[in-house]
Amino acid sequence: MVSTEKISIATVGSFMCLVVLVSMALSSVATFGSTLTGKNQTTYETETLDKFVEEIKGRISEGTVAFGIGTAQLFSYMDLKTGIYIADWEDLDQSLNGGETVINQEAIDYLTQKLKTNKYSYILVNESQAGYVPAGYEEIDNFEYNGFSFELYENTQSTPYFFGDYIFFYGDGYNASRYIVSGMSGVEDNFTWTDGNNVEFKIPINNISTDRMNCTINLATVFNGEQSVDIYVNDELMFSDVVTAANNTIEFKINKDDSGIYDIRLVLPDAVSPEKFGQSEDSRCLALAIQRLQITSD
Repeated sequence: MVSTEKISIATVGSFMCLVVLVSMALSSVATFGSTLTGKNQTTYETETLDKFVEEIKGRISEGTVAFGIGTAQLFSYMDLKTGIYIADWEDLDQSLNGGETVINQEAIDYLTQKLKTNKYSYILVNESQAGYVPAGYEEIDNFEYNGFSFELYENTQSTPYFFGDYIFFYGDGYNASRYIVSGMSGVEDNFTWTDGNNVEFKIPINNISTDRMNCTINLATVFNGEQSVDIYVNDELMFSDVVTAANNTIEFKINKDDSGIYDIRLVLPDAVSPEKFGQSEDSRCLALAIQRLQITSD
């Protein structure tokens, strides 16, 4: 499991504070606003806790993030190291210090932005904060422990990519449809043709620990012998060259983007249809016959 930064609003009596957590060491490394001391502690029966953790770990997938009261503590017990931990939000509705409400708006804005820009596979949330789960997620599990009720949500709209995995454009392993936005034809026996002058893939990658990545696109062939290819990643030009049938691999770099979403756009100005050459009645505008795509750390 990859360690990632965590954000937590910890309950301190009736007050709230935002704490940045690294790995699962639940100690303050940096704060936004004022950090207060005296965080409430909860005790558990070891045997009961061990049994619960053993059961629940099998129900929570790798890469799950979490927020809401009790989730940081739960992830710590399970030795899971990813999460956006926001503690007792019910306190935000209470009047504190003689009528003054304490709200850490910076923490709330941070959470909202994280959920907006990252297409997490799974989100675990305290049910009382489930209203913050964005559209496109479906509840797939729920459980209770120590007076807390948790709900597990799955992303039904996009599939995050994991380093080293292949995106296949052919065969039984075909999974490219999860990432294709536009510009690809139907899958064939050993590849999928690009169709048109522009191709777009959208690939979510979570928990990136490197600032630069490598992307490799393997081709079965190139239509008409050679094709000019420009590749943009999040509007940044990362590749520009003529690709030939003899050189069936395209390699380029990808710079880390804080959004976690990588929009890969291929511009193919020389794409042309077989029909134009009188080769067949195929009117598709062809350029590259793509077999697979892979992203690895630099």
